[in-house]
Amino acid sequence: MAKAMGTILLFEDLGSINGYYNKFLRIKQIHINSNLDSHLKRFTCAHELGHSIYHPDANTPFLRDCTFMSTNRLEIEANTFAMYFLITNDDLVECQCDTTNQLARYFGYTKEMIELRLKGGPS
Repeated sequence: MAKAMGTILLFEDLGSINGYYNKFLRIKQIHINSNLDSHLKRFTCAHELGHSIYHPDANTPFLRDCTFMSTNRLEIEANTFAMYFLITNDDLVECQCDTTNQLARYFGYTKEMIELRLKGGPS
């Protein structure tokens, strides 16, 4: 989907960072750590895609490092987008899980991420 939206995907060694989104010369870019396993690469891409859609002009590293403005809301929105993008309603029905812990194990995400998916949709 990122490519279809004209967003450039870059896979590179980012050390301890999973990924980040930026916009340079009006070109959206998603940077993903090439050292991540495929499951985490997919989540990171979906999370950063959420930033590119909901926060296209936000510079979250600048906001976090140079201001006292909380970026928590932006991260929650990107995580919520990622969970809705990666886990469809059909997926939820198909897995036949009864608890959030079971869903977390089934899909390979934390219980907190599953809870984001289960309570209201992305803004």
